Amino acid sequence: MLASAAATFEQIARLADPSVNARFLQQLPAGQASAFARANLARRMGDIAAAREALAEHLGDVLHPWSAVPPRLTSHGGSCLVPLVVIDQFLPVERMQALHRHACSRAEHFRHALATNEDAEPEYDPERRETLLDYGFTLERDQFLGFINDNLAVLGDLLGVDPFTVERHEIKLSNHVDGGFFKPHGDSHVPFAEAGRAISWLYYFGDEVPRFSGGELYAIDGQPLQQQTSPAWFTTVVPRANRFVAFPSWFYHAVAPTRLPGNAFAHGRMAVSGHVRKAAGGGSGWWEQG
Repeated sequence: MLASAAATFEQIARLADPSVNARFLQQLPAGQASAFARANLARRMGDIAAAREALAEHLGDVLHPWSAVPPRLTSHGGSCLVPLVVIDQFLPVERMQALHRHACSRAEHFRHALATNEDAEPEYDPERRETLLDYGFTLERDQFLGFINDNLAVLGDLLGVDPFTVERHEIKLSNHVDGGFFKPHGDSHVPFAEAGRAISWLYYFGDEVPRFSGGELYAIDGQPLQQQTSPAWFTTVVPRANRFVAFPSWFYHAVAPTRLPGNAFAHGRMAVSGHVRKAAGGGSGWWEQG
């Protein structure tokens, strides 16, 4: 990992420090006037439940049970908050454990992820990303795709993604073992009206009590169309086993470095990860409205 990437993650970790954010929270009064500030601090430290509660108070509304951060919100400096769907206890525990065994049985099929660059062939770039991937897994594959297809309208509404025609799905297993990370990036860099990735999603699975530390998903506030990110505001998503997460593919996000004593493959930060790709057409994204 380049020193610049390490410095970026160190800065994010300092901002996400629960003890620091908790002290700021203690200084804020109760009530709707401070609800948005409390939500920002709670989401930055990874307290999704507290962030949801404060955002609901700020909006004067009840959030959908799957909605962690609703769409069309802006933070300091006009940065858009990344809309997030978070569903805990997504699968029966027995099915999650079976998926974990399936992934472990396929350890030899995992390969280093390649980094993509504009106008260049994908290549292994350990300064940008260290992730192991397997595209050939089978267990629960159809069930995940079925869930996405059956709930695409709901997910789109919760994420502020207008209806679109699905071009195809991408799906794979990923594992971050010791030293695994992914620098801040977006999964789509084209306007909404063009074809490309539209919804990115993850399902974390593995040991119910994790052997690794780190590996948090940082969903970073910003202006996706300008490829700009907030220097201070983001949502931390803890990679808790049996947790499903989805967000619009245009928004920048990162995976914090993973630490895994002993570096056993079976105890890494595992996930099913996918992208719903849209065909061209369908208007524009709310984050493109200036």
